Amino acid sequence: MSRQHPDILCNEPGPTVRVAADAFPTSALVFDQEGQPLKDCSAERAASLVQRERAVLVSRDPLAIRLTDVAGRGATPTPPGILIDGRTRNARKKRRKKDKRIDQLKRRDGLDCFYCGRELLDDCTIEHLLSQTDGGNDKLANLALTHVKCNGIAADLSVVEKVKLRDRLRTTTNVG
Repeated sequence: MSRQHPDILCNEPGPTVRVAADAFPTSALVFDQEGQPLKDCSAERAASLVQRERAVLVSRDPLAIRLTDVAGRGATPTPPGILIDGRTRNARKKRRKKDKRIDQLKRRDGLDCFYCGRELLDDCTIEHLLSQTDGGNDKLANLALTHVKCNGIAADLSVVEKVKLRDRLRTTTNVG
């Protein structure tokens, strides 16, 4: 059974023409508002973007569209690698993921450093108990929150040595 494709409105100069989407190739070139190439998309997706007025048809052969806005909000699409607020899109995504992980660890372990037991302030970092170079992973069971300084002290230690360091630091902290 053949799938019905929506018609797309051709925005090329000249008379407005409706063109069946299945008349196009299977993929489309995509450009941002400044004409910079982005990742290709399917012809069906291109037709949908043009119909919802989020893109205009640039050419039929090869099929190419230019984005006019993102999600109808009038924002300019940002190609990968472009800085937004001093960070790339990928860096912001990683930062949000790290912040979420820190919140999960705070709920699980509280607000004290894994090693010294003192309250964590702004100098908080995530410690891998079994380091990634030794086969450790990013699962919560292998992570703990520490001060940046405490994490630096434990940097190259084994898991057993880290536990001994924890005992030693907590004894020193409680005595003094």
